[in-house]
Amino acid sequence: MNATAQINNLDMGAPENRLKMLSPDLQYLVPKRFFEYSPLNKTDIAKQAGINRKTLYSEQVKLSTLKKLKKGIMQVVIGTDLAVELFDNNIEEAVNWFQTPNTLLFGESPFEVCIRGEGKFLINWLMGRLGKDGAIES
Repeated sequence: MNATAQINNLDMGAPENRLKMLSPDLQYLVPKRFFEYSPLNKTDIAKQAGINRKTLYSEQVKLSTLKKLKKGIMQVVIGTDLAVELFDNNIEEAVNWFQTPNTLLFGESPFEVCIRGEGKFLINWLMGRLGKDGAIES
């Protein structure tokens, strides 16, 4: 599935999942890995998802449980995959960039934009920088 189909489809197909924030079958969030790379804490994410914070202390959380954030989580995973590629597989630099407020994003970090499900522009930009086909139309 190309990137356009991944983003436009709620389940977004199969990202590479380079940072292993999702289970191998891509059906579960792995909170320990996710929060390793998230600038937001469990309380913030739980509020956005409308779930009990204790749920995020589980080893895995079914993505269907996180209905409000499923699209955003997938955009974070796809965005971090692309950022890691852009930074020549330097995970530390890619994660730092993904967590840092950006003037082009009105002072928000790429992570914050993606977790809200508003990361189409960012993913398009990353794909363009990488010379990839399948840019997402607004």
